[in-house]
Amino acid sequence: MLRQRPIRCQPPDPNCRKCPPAPFTHRSRDNPVTMKLSPRNLVHLIALAEEGRISRAATRVHLSPSAFSRSIQSVEDDLGVQLFHRNMNGVTLTAAGQAVLGHARALDFENKRFELNLDLLRRGDFDRISIGAGPIPASILVPELIRAMHLQTPHMRIHVEFGDMSTLIERLDKNEIDICLGDIRYAAGNEERYASKKLAIVKTIVCCRTGHPLSSVGRVTSRDLLTYRLALARVNSSIERELHACFGLEASEKLPMVVECDDLTVLANLVATTDLIGILPPAVFEKHSDLLSVLDPEDPSSLYGYVHAIWPKNRVLAPSAVRILDLARQIAQG
Repeated sequence: MLRQRPIRCQPPDPNCRKCPPAPFTHRSRDNPVTMKLSPRNLVHLIALAEEGRISRAATRVHLSPSAFSRSIQSVEDDLGVQLFHRNMNGVTLTAAGQAVLGHARALDFENKRFELNLDLLRRGDFDRISIGAGPIPASILVPELIRAMHLQTPHMRIHVEFGDMSTLIERLDKNEIDICLGDIRYAAGNEERYASKKLAIVKTIVCCRTGHPLSSVGRVTSRDLLTYRLALARVNSSIERELHACFGLEASEKLPMVVECDDLTVLANLVATTDLIGILPPAVFEKHSDLLSVLDPEDPSSLYGYVHAIWPKNRVLAPSAVRILDLARQIAQG
């Protein structure tokens, strides 16, 4: 006896119970057209919206311009709306395109989060976090952060790397660390590449050893700085310009740094036992306050460290990284 084949509509009717459901299917109340949006479609929509030109967007997703253009056109045909205005200067989003883009980004974010979590589970790294910390957060934030994280999740494997921010940002870009804690000025000019969350603003202290020739005066001028020289953590050109203003140096004068050290405890001990002038965060200064004296510079308004959590915008943070962010903010504000 021949087996009777199930009766199905031709073409398949989404309202028919006997017809199999189509993947990625969405039906609007006003438009009964079946549309299929794949993760690839989402990436293409976002790329064109951000690049503004088909050629640049196609290069970004490794397609030829003609193939990329067909992909966008097929999405518009499936949705039944025009998403982009085309002109000689490129493309711009229509009102419908703006609305769809928001949904596309949300779906793309969830897809990436899902893929990341699956990858973490496959590698056994779901409960692992790698943190990079610049000099100030390494001394004022990280010790309590690691303790709190360990108490909350004792099984978590925590890797911490200390160093100068330029090196840590490079390692962040290579996915060798998950999140970086440090001065946001190292990411200045690259706002489109990095996401960040402010943790603390720290006013640093200019100091010298107790008994230093300047300790009785309580002030440090540009001439004094040239005489006794500076010991501080490594800085970039932006921070160096601010230090010029802090000490009243001319733009043409070189900042007299003779020791650059990212270990602030070592730096404090060095300043306490030599005639060097140091710059330290309050938490480190307080630990050595019996050996150090505060000095007032020409312009103290430049003596701030801006501690942020920094990570690449195109990276979806793992749950462990999200927990680190929440804890770091609580500790910094507490």
